[in-house]
Amino acid sequence: MNTLPLIQKIRKVFPLMLVVLLAGACDVYQHQSYTISAFDQKACQAITENTVDSLFTANLEEINPVWSDTLVTPTLINALRDSLTIRGQSVVDQETAYLIVPYSTFNDVYFTFNSSADQVVLFVDNSVDIQVWKNDGTQLFPDQTSIPLETIASCPTIITRAEFSGVKGETLLQVRRNDQTKKDVFHLVILKK
Repeated sequence: MNTLPLIQKIRKVFPLMLVVLLAGACDVYQHQSYTISAFDQKACQAITENTVDSLFTANLEEINPVWSDTLVTPTLINALRDSLTIRGQSVVDQETAYLIVPYSTFNDVYFTFNSSADQVVLFVDNSVDIQVWKNDGTQLFPDQTSIPLETIASCPTIITRAEFSGVKGETLLQVRRNDQTKKDVFHLVILKK
């Protein structure tokens, strides 16, 4: 039995079958487009526009050399809040960006933060760690720190995004350098959720 004609037929039909199978499989991988949320777009515009409030900051030791960020107590928080208020180192939830400029090398900076909302989202154009302290010494942890893929794709300027609950009223905001921090000066936007 001669198998040569059968092999020749398979060689002619196989490429055609392969094309049909691949064409059918391409429907599974359709192109989809994603859109940044209006909320995150507002933060992106605030960070990338030139309209900013500049805030020159000092770290804890520059405000008072005996203070240490390793011992956060209600007494320290209240004294620090009063010192920051006198220095004008205060931020609020608004739709414009703050340009944060540390007086010296940026390791950590503190601000008083007064919010009219219970939930806020903080956006930063740098990789930083954010901590919020209530006046009684309670630390508030972020509810969420992930950035939606739509935001990453549409606004690569936003590097840090942290959502906090329970911030209504006056709190203390700490922004710290981490091992991925690229620059000493950064933009901060705080939006009510």
